[in-house]
Formats: sequence, C-alpha cells, structure tokens
Amino acid sequence: MDLHDSEAAHYDVIVVGAGIAGAVCAATLTARGAHVLLISETVNPGHNVRSLPLDGHLACIQRPVWHMGGGGGHWARVVRELNLRVRVHGAPPVSVTARGSGRRARLPFMLSATALCDLVLLLIDVPREVLDYGEIQRVLSAGLLIPWDQLCQMHNVKLEAWLDDQKADQPSRLAVEVLAATAAGVPVTGIGQKLSVFGAFAHIRMHFAGEGVSSVIEPDIQRGLVLPLTDYVEDHGGMLWRGTKVQRVLVETGAVQGVRLADGRTATASEVALAVGNRRIPSFFAELPGELSEPLRNEPIFKHELMMIATLLTRPVVDVTDQLLIHDPSSGSNVWFIPLNVGTPWNSPDERQLCLHWWGGASGASTALVDNLDDLCEDEFPGWKSAITRRRLIHRRDDWLNHCYVGPKLPRRSPTIAGLWFVGESTEPVGGIALEQAAFAGYDGAKAISAAGRGMRRPT
Repeated sequence: MDLHDSEAAHYDVIVVGAGIAGAVCAATLTARGAHVLLISETVNPGHNVRSLPLDGHLACIQRPVWHMGGGGGHWARVVRELNLRVRVHGAPPVSVTARGSGRRARLPFMLSATALCDLVLLLIDVPREVLDYGEIQRVLSAGLLIPWDQLCQMHNVKLEAWLDDQKADQPSRLAVEVLAATAAGVPVTGIGQKLSVFGAFAHIRMHFAGEGVSSVIEPDIQRGLVLPLTDYVEDHGGMLWRGTKVQRVLVETGAVQGVRLADGRTATASEVALAVGNRRIPSFFAELPGELSEPLRNEPIFKHELMMIATLLTRPVVDVTDQLLIHDPSSGSNVWFIPLNVGTPWNSPDERQLCLHWWGGASGASTALVDNLDDLCEDEFPGWKSAITRRRLIHRRDDWLNHCYVGPKLPRRSPTIAGLWFVGESTEPVGGIALEQAAFAGYDGAKAISAAGRGMRRPT
C-alpha cells in the first residue's frame, strides 16, 4: 500500500464521516486512549448541520432535541465526559394557531392523553360530534405508557400494525398519525408504513409530552458541537483529514486493513467505523457486504424531500417570539414557523427579522408552494409579503426519515468483515430520534469498538 505518512499511517481506528455520529465516535474513542483518524469527506466537518448565510445573517436550520430521561441525552453526555465548552440554550416555546383564527395558544407539556387531545382538536378537521374522546385517549395512553427501553425496541413494529393491535378506530388512528407527522415534520400520508411505534411515539413524547427539550446550540450545531468534538480528536493525538472522498475500504482475507481516498492517500487500521448514510456505503466495497442487502432494499420508503424557506424581512412585521405551529384548515397541513432572530439572535447582526418555515414532503421548489406559504404568513403577519428582502430556499432529499424509525438496520459490528463497524444513524440498536440517535450511535459504537478493539494503544 502507498502510505500518506509513514510515521502516522497506521491507526487503531479510522472513522469515516465527520457529522454528529462520526465526531462523537472519534472523540469518545480518543478519550478512551485509541489512536484515531477521523475522515471528513467535506472540507468543514459537520457540513450537513451548518447554518446558511443570508445577507449577513445566518439561518440555523436544526434544533436538536435533548432527551431528558429514558436513558437518552447522549450528545450532552459526551459534552460532559469530554468537558467541552459547548453553549446550549432552550429553544423558544411552541405556540399553535389555526389559519384565520386570530388566536394563538402556547403549548404546555402535555403529559397525559387527556391533555394531548386538546392539541388533536386543533390539528385535525373532523367534526367534534363524531369523535369518541375516550377512544382517542385510550389509544394515546397506550403509546404514552410504553416504557422507554421497550419503546426503543419497537423500532421495527410499524405504526399501522400497532394501531391494528390496539383496535383503534379511524379518528384515533388519525389523531396519532397527525400528532406524529406534525412532530416529525413529515406528511401524514402513508405515515403508518413509514414510522414505527418508536418513530411515532418518541416524536410525540419528545416534542409534546415533556420527555425532551428542543434546544439551540450556540452559534449552531456545526461550530458549537461538531467542531469542538473534532478539535478534541486533534488536540489529544488523533488526526483529521478533510475534504476528500473515501474511495474504498480496504479488505483482505475477510478483515479490514484501512481505507484508500480518492486523492490517493491510504491509511491502515485494525478497525474501520462507517458513520455515513446507507446510500454512500456500497461504493466503498468491491463486493457488497451481505448485511447491506436488506436495509438497501428498504431505502425507497425513505424517499422524502424537505423544503425550508429562510426569509429576511426589511422591517419588523412578525410579532411572535415562539416557535409557531400553524394549522391550515383548507389543506389540512401543519407548517412550522420559527423566528430565527429571536431563537438565535447571535446570528442576526442587525434589526431585520430572519424567519424560517419548513414543510415536509415538498415535491420540488415549486412557485405554487412558496406562494401558498407566503399567503399563509400574510394572513398571520400582515405586511409579510411587502417586507421580504432576501430569501433562500433549501430544498433537498433529506435523511430526516431513515432506518432509525422503521425497517431493517445495519448491525453495530459487521458479521462478514472483521474489524468493520457501522456507527451511523441507521444502525441498531436505537436510542433516540434525529441528532440524538446519531449521537447515540456514535457513542454506543465507540464503546463497542473500544471493548473489542485489537491491540489499541494510547498515542505517544
């Protein structure tokens, strides 16, 4: 093999991918004495969680949920264990309104099914006289009372199958599906197939029922969390390679030997941990590892597009300081509206208002969709349209829905290639939603690698 650096070419562990999962895995391994090479395929680690520039302002597009109980809180746990200087704020509270109603209600933590029913009545357009409140509460209670460790184990039980087992009537099904879709930011259509019981009720319980706190990392997740983690790796004897794609995971006689990058660099290691999306992994191998077959067959269910619209206003027209959930009775849709200049004021250097609204399941950055959202905001904030000065549309295929929520997952440790590990979000076991699951996968993976690592040493 052609080595990039003969003095530092062999590592205990090579971690591929420097998002949350990869950065947590690499930093945790480094703290446990491993000599780690972390490969960021983008120039700046944490590229997917960066803020987006808009005429001097920065649009922060993710608000990680901090799991407060149930064995969660893994990214916060890593921050504490490594003693990192990470600044975390609580996100603004959530208020809800119906389009054209002229009324807003701030949501409390809805700890019980009875309390959640109040939100259901705002979010679904079913005549109240046909609703059986007792039946809706019965089904919601069943989901709220599942112990957290058991809920995590239900990541492969499809929501619709669980609703069948509960003998839920149609209004009760709709209530659960709308609450889950609203919390997850995805369309309600087909959600019974796309979410597991874990995916549905973990979102409901985290966002609405007081089991998690929506938070804001200062200045954003990339600079405030990912970079401190990668800095930790470099400051404690590890290496960080930036900006070159991994071309191949090197395998000989059924065991990993290291990686080769597209720029020709090669590094060897006893263990290789992959912290990238499932769609990226097949290109690393001349022959597809058998454990990828089932998860890849399940990929089409996760085709999901997310549109986020960051809008900069010339003058103050937005009078809300909460995260606002806007229900549109005419379409049945629920749109999240977030005043970023309030939630992340350090990213707004002047008095102009920076706002974000996002819509799950958008099909293309269509003018009609943008116009509809502008109409909705004009109803809620008169003068909205005339105050628009800059706008950025973020339209992409997103991994917001992935194997974490339903379907076959990759194992933590490869059963076919010795020394190969999977530590990305779409792996098993499951320990949380979204960024929390990514942090859990990286942390749990690091512990497993450290326990099983062959001949790991502390770097000189």
